Amino acid sequence: MDLALLGVAFVWGASYPVGKGALFYAPVSILVLYRFLITTIITAVAARHEIA
Repeated sequence: MDLALLGVAFVWGASYPVGKGALFYAPVSILVLYRFLITTIITAVAARHEIA
């Protein structure tokens, strides 16, 4: 449990500097596209396992 909480805190804390650096290389619309694409894939895989 503590390791999972530490992992979530690390990802949450790292999201700002990573996002700021990503804006240097790509426009916001592309980053939003990637964000929703990854979320859609993860959700589809989770739903597929839930149905099966």
